[in-house]
Amino acid sequence: MNPHGTKHILTPQLRAAALKSAKPATTRKNRRHLHGREKELVAIGDLHGELDGFLELLLHAGLIDGRARWKGGNKTLVQMGDVVDRGPHPVEVNNLLARLQREAEQKGGKVVRLLGNHELELLRGNLYLTTLPTLQAQEYHRQLACDILEGKVLAAYSQQGYLFTHAGLTGEMLAMLCRDADGMQPDEPALADVINKIMVLAVMRGDYSHPIFNIGASRGGHNRHGGIFWEDVRELFASDGSAAIRQVVGHTPLRRVIQNDNNRLVAIDVGIFSGYGGGRAYVRIKQGKVAVVEISPATD
Repeated sequence: MNPHGTKHILTPQLRAAALKSAKPATTRKNRRHLHGREKELVAIGDLHGELDGFLELLLHAGLIDGRARWKGGNKTLVQMGDVVDRGPHPVEVNNLLARLQREAEQKGGKVVRLLGNHELELLRGNLYLTTLPTLQAQEYHRQLACDILEGKVLAAYSQQGYLFTHAGLTGEMLAMLCRDADGMQPDEPALADVINKIMVLAVMRGDYSHPIFNIGASRGGHNRHGGIFWEDVRELFASDGSAAIRQVVGHTPLRRVIQNDNNRLVAIDVGIFSGYGGGRAYVRIKQGKVAVVEISPATD
């Protein structure tokens, strides 16, 4: 339902427009920025190939029109990663995100595509873990590496006073990153910069041994703590020091968006993929204040 109580209908035309890999308009319109006002940010959790659910959320948030074109103006959309696997349309969802990224830039807006653990494992060459066909997975791997090196896909992003990563920084991981960066004080923008530099170097070298790529014991790994792609949200919220910075994360499917007592940790993976319950929710952040927009909770 939208704020006025009317359900958004995903018309065949809208779905076809999203599925079609249309090229953006070649003419650039003048970019208009609202000087003195902080742009609104919309964050959407893991998608796992769930095209219809993604379109529903974009429509509800006012970020696309009836032809699945960007209409969000100078707003920022952050998608938390895990675009691929499980659902029926992972490539189409990724193509839609890439197109909206180009269109938003032309309108003075921004689409941030974060890397999830499912994309990370494709980068690592662990193709046996993906539900993509082998040839499609290989092509996805190649394009993803290029997108990371070109800055189109990020490991971390900071805006509105929050750090956005797929699974979050535990207190231990935060302390390690600050220590390795010559004693840097915990700071969301600086941490995003450090993390993205680590990511680019890893892709260039084909070396994913840095601890930010660790799989924690709670997710079947051999490390006590998971990195920013694999940490379980329960471990993150229980970790001493994780709330030293303000964080928005996805990764762990939940029935609803959850926040800690002081709203410094916000987990927004509501299981948009129908196999996880088909939850429909996202968050809006403006001037550092988080508003949860819930359309419908995930079902059992």
